[in-house]
Amino acid sequence: MIFFFQAENGIRDAQESRGLVDVYKRQAVSLREMEKRNRLLSKGIDLPTDASKLISKGQISVIGLGGYTPDIQAGIYSLVADKLFNGKVADSIKLPFVIILEEAHRFAPNRSEEDSQNQSMQLTRQIAQEGRKFGVGLILISQRPSRLDETALSQCNSFVIMRLINPADQKFVRTVIETVGEEEAKLLPDLDIGEALICGQCVQFPILVKIKSPDSRGEKQEKDLIQLVAEAR
Repeated sequence: MIFFFQAENGIRDAQESRGLVDVYKRQAVSLREMEKRNRLLSKGIDLPTDASKLISKGQISVIGLGGYTPDIQAGIYSLVADKLFNGKVADSIKLPFVIILEEAHRFAPNRSEEDSQNQSMQLTRQIAQEGRKFGVGLILISQRPSRLDETALSQCNSFVIMRLINPADQKFVRTVIETVGEEEAKLLPDLDIGEALICGQCVQFPILVKIKSPDSRGEKQEKDLIQLVAEAR
C-alpha cells in the first residue's frame, strides 16, 4: 500500500493517512476474528463458496452472524442473498426457497448511515417486492418492528404479532398493517408468552392464537447446568 503526499498539505495528509492506517488495522482485526469464528463454526468442514449449495431439497442452511459488527453482518447477508436471488432469477437455482431473516431490523433498517446496511435494505426490498414471481419467499422476524424498513414490511402479506410493549412499535404496526385495528392493537401489550395475533392473507380476519411449545428446546437448554459444567471439564 502506497500513500502519496502533497508538500503543501503534508501535515494534514499525514494525519489523514494515520487515520486510514487505523481503519485498516481495525478491519484486519475484524477479518482475523471472522476467519477464527468461521473455523469454529465449520468444525473442520469447509464452508461453501458457491451460494447455490445452500439450496437443496429438504435442507435448512443456517448462517450464523453473531459476534460480527452490524456493517459486516449486513455485508455478508447482501453477498449471500444477492447470489441466491439472482441465481433463482437466472434459473441456475431450480428449487424454490424461503429466506428467513432473524433480527431483520439489522438488515432492512428504516434508516442507516452505513453503506452496507443501505445496500442490504435495498436488496431486502427487491426480494420482498419481486421474489414471489420467481419462487423466492421471505420471512422477516424482529422484536423491534418500528426499526424495520416500511416498504419491505408492507410487502409482507401475512403477520404473526406477539407481545409488543413499546408504544412506537405498536403505532408502527397499526400504521403499516391495515388489518390491525384499534381493538386488536390494544391486545398487543397484554399478550402472554406463546400468544400471538395472526392477520393478513393467511386468515379471513385477525385471530388470537396460543402457539404450542416446541417438543425440544435444544440440547444445551435441556441438559442440567451442573452436568454441562462437569462435561466441560
